[in-house]
Amino acid sequence: MGRHDINRRRAARSERAGREISESKALRLITIDQAIAGASNLAIILLASHVLGRSSGYFVIIFTVYSLALGASRALIGDPTLIHPEEARDRPGEPIGAAVVLGVGLGALILGAGAITTIWNHEMGSALMVLAVVIMPLLLQDLGRELGFATKRPGRAISLDSLWLLLVIAGAVGLKLTHTHALGWFVAVWGGTGAVAAVLTFSQNRGFPITLGIGWIRFTWPFSWRYLLSYSANSGASLVGTSALGAVAGKTALSGVGGNVSLVRVFGTFQIAAVAAGTSRIARTALRPREVLGLGAKFSALTTTVAALNGLVLVVLPDRIGEAVLGGPVWEAAKPLLWANAAQILCLGIITGARAGMLGMRAAKYTVKIDVVTTVVVLAATVIGVVVHGVLGAFWAVGIGQAAMAIVWWSMFRWYVAQQPDVAVVHRKDEPPVANEPPPESVIAAAAADQSSVASLGTRPLRELSPWAAWR
Repeated sequence: MGRHDINRRRAARSERAGREISESKALRLITIDQAIAGASNLAIILLASHVLGRSSGYFVIIFTVYSLALGASRALIGDPTLIHPEEARDRPGEPIGAAVVLGVGLGALILGAGAITTIWNHEMGSALMVLAVVIMPLLLQDLGRELGFATKRPGRAISLDSLWLLLVIAGAVGLKLTHTHALGWFVAVWGGTGAVAAVLTFSQNRGFPITLGIGWIRFTWPFSWRYLLSYSANSGASLVGTSALGAVAGKTALSGVGGNVSLVRVFGTFQIAAVAAGTSRIARTALRPREVLGLGAKFSALTTTVAALNGLVLVVLPDRIGEAVLGGPVWEAAKPLLWANAAQILCLGIITGARAGMLGMRAAKYTVKIDVVTTVVVLAATVIGVVVHGVLGAFWAVGIGQAAMAIVWWSMFRWYVAQQPDVAVVHRKDEPPVANEPPPESVIAAAAADQSSVASLGTRPLRELSPWAAWR
């Protein structure tokens, strides 16, 4: 590279650095993007209910497969950009090229899974094959968001999410007007509009060469494998649980699951924000252990109050409104699950403060163990419950399991606080974040964005170490 090229790169880097925004403004913009992303996911589920009817249950599985692929991409490519923002800023072509390669590979796997699925379920198999075609650009759309977070340009993430939201609404309205109710067409519109939005990722990072290969994955592998295992365990459990529900109860029951997901989206979004805010507050403020315990109790009380309000809305929602929001067939499938769903989110609200407290105190060694146990409990409860009493049995069994885990979370939190010396401790902002410590506020908020699990069947860890690493 010549001196002119080097100077041009340095000048460009200085110009970019000058355009960076403050931490507080970045956090505000990320909050806006979270709201847009949450609205987009809610709109997708509601549109699927209206356009697909009872087949919207199959879309729950499609979306879970997408989430599994997205988790792999975030673990290996997206999340490391948050830990290595300088590399992400100076060499964005490397993670973009790695996402292309990974997307092609995952697309091939999903294509094979879809071809096999068509043997016993042509509708589901065909939809998986459509997902295989669009999965690579969908991963690029999400990577563009994470690059925006890593380089403190969350406005780019807002542009990506806003464009996809507008396009997918327009596309779904078109399907409704043309009376097109095929699952494959809905996945094509959803994924195709996301692929169009992904073009912005290339536009926002123009001027940098795209390096097709796995160099970025090799560079980040010493720690990214932990993220991969954590994502795979949680998303895999969601996929197995959802598939078990579908196999035993059928697509109509699954549509009720999807309807319940959308009805607790408000709580899910608030809980994510509460964990992020609590983790950041505890990690960045000089607090004595008993003060951390009190702060955790306050966050749990606040989140549980929101859960109670959301649950109250669920159980008193008139049929007329429920049918208008979800569509008649989906509402009828969702109604029997409302009380159990309300009980689940109450338990998750109670857990919130303990989770935020332990994450803020950098107790990832213990939180990962609890998350592994939670995954096993939720998966076992789902399978046993659906066998005993269908989807309703699964929802109540998971609720009981979450109640037990709430006791475990708070017992562990209180025990861990009691082990700490009675002095105020603060994690300085100027310390570089490492894999098992909370990153800056804006990164915490970005990392927490849209991590609610399908059907509220479990909790998602906030960028923690893998289960295997926890027991080393």
